[in-house]
Amino acid sequence: MKPSSVPSFSSPELQRAVEAAHPYIAGLDEARNKISADIKSLEEYLAASGLKTEFSYSLGPQDAVSATPLVVEEHLLWATDRSTGKFRLLYEPCRWLGFLFDPDGQDPLYPDPSILESERKPLIETKIEVRMKMHEHLPAFVRELALHLGAKDVEEGRCGA
Repeated sequence: MKPSSVPSFSSPELQRAVEAAHPYIAGLDEARNKISADIKSLEEYLAASGLKTEFSYSLGPQDAVSATPLVVEEHLLWATDRSTGKFRLLYEPCRWLGFLFDPDGQDPLYPDPSILESERKPLIETKIEVRMKMHEHLPAFVRELALHLGAKDVEEGRCGA
């Protein structure tokens, strides 16, 4: 249930803060529903196209702040969902819990593939916070997918073969 009006508060500062935040808070459910609808529509579009080519789009490594060396890399994928055998729009966070030294000395540290943790799941089934974050990357995912499939020129809003 979304708040339809701003309640009255005895604190003027709290009143101003709630009034300023109200449009965002009141529209949160609608925004979440739109994001979920976009994800479902993109997945349905890709499935209806008959696309059976696996594709992974990396958001790049992100160093996590902790006492232990940790690297996190998130991926959006168009790939087979292992639980259903169907192609789905998937989310895969990868975590490396340690590093190896580069024997060539070019890179002082790189993730140790033997200690990789990852889990794939349909994007639409992730927490809303993940869907909201990944929604921002869907246009780039689609452009990179088109390039992967052989498009010669892919720009925002225009894709030429």
